[in-house]
Amino acid sequence: MVCVIAQDNNKAIETPGNNSILGIYFRNRLGVTLGAKVDVQDVVNYGRTTVRVYKLDSETYFMDYGVGTNGT
Repeated sequence: MVCVIAQDNNKAIETPGNNSILGIYFRNRLGVTLGAKVDVQDVVNYGRTTVRVYKLDSETYFMDYGVGTNGT
C-alpha cells in the first residue's frame, strides 16, 4: 500500500488519494466492522499493541506488529 508522512512534525501516516484505505486495512486486521470506531479494547483483543516502522530504502517501509500480552 502506498502511504505518505503527513501533518506537522511528520506525526501522521496517510494513504494518498483515498485515506480510507489505511482505516480499512487496520479494521480488517483487527477484525472490526468497516465504519465502526476502533477502540483500545479492539487493539488489546488483537493481542499486539505496538507497531514499529522500519525504513528499508528511500521509498519502502516495513510495519512490524509487536507481540502483546497474550503471546500472539
